[in-house]
Amino acid sequence: MLHTDELHCTSRQNRVWKPVICAVNGLVAGAGLHFVVDSDIVVAVEHA
Repeated sequence: MLHTDELHCTSRQNRVWKPVICAVNGLVAGAGLHFVVDSDIVVAVEHA
């Protein structure tokens, strides 16, 4: 990978046009928060 290449790890960065659903079952912190923020629908359990 060249230094000029970008890393695309979320749906928004990869230009996904379909709705994205994120299921949360626990603590979301750090890099995992990007998946929650970029999702269209977030489903979480009560203890999350």
